[in-house]
Amino acid sequence: MTTPTRRSCGSRCTQATPAGGWAPPCSPTPQVVRAAGRHVLVASSEAPYDGPDPAVPFAQAHGYVLARSSLCRLLRLPDDPGWRAGLRDLAAGRGAAASADPDDYLVESALDLPPQAWWEGMAAVQSRLATDAPAGELDLEEEHWDAARMKRWVTTLLDMGRRVATTAAFDASGSMAALTLLAVQTTPPDLALQNTTLVLREHRGRRLGLRVKAANLLLVATELPQVRRVRTWNAEDNAPMLAVNEVLGFRREGVERDWQRRLA
Repeated sequence: MTTPTRRSCGSRCTQATPAGGWAPPCSPTPQVVRAAGRHVLVASSEAPYDGPDPAVPFAQAHGYVLARSSLCRLLRLPDDPGWRAGLRDLAAGRGAAASADPDDYLVESALDLPPQAWWEGMAAVQSRLATDAPAGELDLEEEHWDAARMKRWVTTLLDMGRRVATTAAFDASGSMAALTLLAVQTTPPDLALQNTTLVLREHRGRRLGLRVKAANLLLVATELPQVRRVRTWNAEDNAPMLAVNEVLGFRREGVERDWQRRLA
């Protein structure tokens, strides 16, 4: 899972508040969280892949334990027609994305606001992101997303001046089976950040993750040529998505650590 505010793989150590913002771990947030009837704090730090993370002793000193490690990876988009042709093959279920039933799923892409008919399916997939994606030892609950909230989120990104690329896979019944979304930064304008990517559990094993990510990269390369870099994050135990990103050419750049503190 990638939040829209992620920018780089530098060092940081922050803490979630009940309102969904971030605050330093030494702030009075524990009291606020207890008052809201919650009992778990989550903080994140990022550092270069082979470098030290000064947040480790800092988080541990404040009672946090490591709950999940994720790899930060970067893809530099080549200006190469052959590379785009390869993405086109992957999106169509050919080559490394081949499966026994590629024609059973329709892969479609949209730039900025997706079609109205997508919102409910997008919300259903987003709701399962916290529980269907590898979470390590993080104590996560399924989030409630409906079509209105999903549309507000994407509209907010657009109102911030960002561009949004979305690709989804639909099964024979028309239900959304997989979703991926990229947000293009305003500063720097050549960088896109991976947000949601999820294949629902019941549709896994059909190379849909590779197909939707390839199709979305093709959309960005075709419609947003100023984008030269794409950054993504994946839990270290998310072997299927790590393999997808290897095929697409992502290279590891940093590591993100998610820290958790349970309040007494």
